[in-house]
Formats: sequence, C-alpha cells, structure tokens
Amino acid sequence: MEVEDLDMLNEYIDKTNFKRTCLYLTSSARYLPEPNDMKVLDLAYSIYLKFEEYPNALRIALFMDKLQYAKKVFTSCNDVHQKKQFCYIIARHGIAFVLDIEMAGNEDGREMLQDILYNSKLSEGYLALARDLEVMEAKSPMDIYKV
Repeated sequence: MEVEDLDMLNEYIDKTNFKRTCLYLTSSARYLPEPNDMKVLDLAYSIYLKFEEYPNALRIALFMDKLQYAKKVFTSCNDVHQKKQFCYIIARHGIAFVLDIEMAGNEDGREMLQDILYNSKLSEGYLALARDLEVMEAKSPMDIYKV
C-alpha cells in the first residue's frame, strides 16, 4: 500500500497467509481515501474468491454494494448449504436480490433460495430451530438447573 502497487500482492499470497492479508486489507480500507478503499476491498474480494472463502467474499461484496460481485459468489459456490446461508445474509441486509437458475443450480433450488431471500419462511425456520433446541415450552428454574 505504501508504494501503491497492490497488484503484485497476488503473486505472494498463498493458502497460509491469505486470511491475515485480507484481514489487514479490509481493516485498513476504513482509513483510506475514497478511490483507494474500494481498490483495496476489491483486491480482498478477489483473494477470498481465489481461495474459496465465499462468505467473506459475499460480506465484502455487500459492503461495497456491488450486486454483480454477490452474483459471482453464488455462481462460484457449489454447496447448497452455503448458498442458503448467503440468502439469509442478503435477506438480513434487506437487499432486493433475484436469483436465476445459473446461480441456484436448478428450478427447485432457486425457489427454495428465493423463499429464504424473501423471508417468507423465516418464522418456520425459527420454530424448527426451537424444536431442535427443545425450547418450545417455558421451563422452570428447577428444570434448567436440575438440582
């Protein structure tokens, strides 16, 4: 950053140091002036994509407010569970995001992910989580502490 040649940084990043490098880049981007901060975040985004750290890449894409980057994260990732998590993250941000079949994989998967994006089944998810954690009915202090 001091010599303003961040492009050569890609040559020296490997799987052992990319997390620290990206953490440094994203942390220092807050203190940089306007055009440079986006360049640094863009570099961190590309590094995260290169090493398949898709949740962090999506986080940076949403911070930069670039939906085309978020779409690239969806097309790059093949894991359905991660795509569900991405949809929950995007829905929490309140962004209108429409998936196509290329991003979702198939039509059934697209409908399921789109339901998550629209928060249409959010209460059902909370109820399923409550059932799994066995917290549906109120418990007395004696049940919790089990003296």
